[in-house]
Amino acid sequence: MDQSFQTVAPTIKQNLILLQQVTSNVYELTEALKNGDINPDKVVTVIDQIDTQLTSASNMLTKQIELLTSLNETLPNRPLTGFISNLTAMKQDLANQQQTLAQIKKKLSKPVKKLAKHCSTNCTQKLRKLVMT
Repeated sequence: MDQSFQTVAPTIKQNLILLQQVTSNVYELTEALKNGDINPDKVVTVIDQIDTQLTSASNMLTKQIELLTSLNETLPNRPLTGFISNLTAMKQDLANQQQTLAQIKKKLSKPVKKLAKHCSTNCTQKLRKLVMT
């Protein structure tokens, strides 16, 4: 079983790094919106690109959670349970970010700075913790 985990561990870490990059893109967008550093004509395009990245990241997380859950069920004391819970929480954070981006896109006529505050850096912080472990 240890060999199975050792085989998938590098892939898991690489996927977490990719997730961190996606959430960093969200953070950069929200900062640009708050500071007015983005051309309003480009906001929808950027939101669509980030939404696509978030969808891919969520799908990747789903597969990773399924793989780790299967592996965890074969191990004594299920040592990956906490990590799987963290990934599940991260998936929810990604969904929340997608909802916020959808709100921003839908309500571009309202002050964008207010809506940008809804995008949390919480997801990025969680990813940093996971990548470091």
